[in-house]
Amino acid sequence: MEKNFAIAANLRNFMSQVGRQSLYHYYLWHFKGKEPPLKLFILSHMRSGSSLLTHILNTNPEVLGFGETFTQYSSEKDFYQLMADVHFTLRQFRVSETYLLDKILHDRIHRHGLINNSDILKSDKTFVIFLIREPESSLASMLKLMHNLNQEKALEYYTGRLLSLENHAKLIDNKERCLLLTYDQLCHQTESVLKRLQEFLNVQHAFSEQYQILRTTGRKYVGDPSANIQAGKIMKNNKNVDISIFPNIIEKATHAFNQCYASLSDYCLMIDSE
Repeated sequence: MEKNFAIAANLRNFMSQVGRQSLYHYYLWHFKGKEPPLKLFILSHMRSGSSLLTHILNTNPEVLGFGETFTQYSSEKDFYQLMADVHFTLRQFRVSETYLLDKILHDRIHRHGLINNSDILKSDKTFVIFLIREPESSLASMLKLMHNLNQEKALEYYTGRLLSLENHAKLIDNKERCLLLTYDQLCHQTESVLKRLQEFLNVQHAFSEQYQILRTTGRKYVGDPSANIQAGKIMKNNKNVDISIFPNIIEKATHAFNQCYASLSDYCLMIDSE
């Protein structure tokens, strides 16, 4: 019985790869001489609310994406692979979106891809939303989710990733294509955030704090596996994770957060204070 299940799983994986590659080659052919969708990246860190933002963006018919795809972007052709992955995963095969969405939370995945490809980041066809979350909640949430992570390692990831986000923004150096959001703004200045998103992306459809549950919602390695993401709306009264972070860790993380926020503020459009 177990052998039959394994064979069936391998067959599904094989057919999935065949389907994605077929779509990839079709899109390469289809868009010869045509403009593909614009690229939209959420550049962020783990436990920042990026899955929530992904769902809010994806509810708009002019945006399509499902989460972290781990695509490595070394050339324009890689966006056709992203297109194939997104459309195959969501079972939507007609390219009707204005923006194709991916989110990137890790440096190591893109050491030889997006992070070193200035042409992709500087392209006027690429738009970026930087999303960051204050350190205490971010670190506590990481530690709750990943039991093999200690506070020092969580701090190393968090501060390193914030520094990378600063470097990305400096490389792009174009406020018209970069927007800075915080998790707190997303939850507590929701109306302003939704309006700003529509203005930034110049889309006809308004964004809503109600969102659709996707076939990938809660899937491990794609996005947030916690129960909150299944709510279908922004949960404004989330309780902080009850994990105590060492004071020296909080101090270093807060310094990195404040520095990142100040730097991104110089290179990104922002949400008006309420």
